[in-house]
Amino acid sequence: MIRPTVIALILGAFTLIGCKEDTHVSNKGPIPMSATECALELLTPLIGKDKSALDAFDLPEGTRIIPPGRMVTKDFRPERTNIDLDATGQIIRIWCG
Repeated sequence: MIRPTVIALILGAFTLIGCKEDTHVSNKGPIPMSATECALELLTPLIGKDKSALDAFDLPEGTRIIPPGRMVTKDFRPERTNIDLDATGQIIRIWCG
């Protein structure tokens, strides 16, 4: 018959094995970038201008142009550039996330 102490030791060992850090590097999905790698610095001078000013730029993939009232997800992606517009199409805010 197995004693409760032996069972507890075995379960404890399995628990510690489950806590081992995974060192496998996956090549699936985008490589995360820092918040400064969105187009914030490049596009900030456009605040106050019409959205047509964006036509001169090759915007990064995933850039969101957000008119008033548009629903957007709240997931934080530091490399994503978000451009908020007012009702007249004027750029009022540019932010990363």
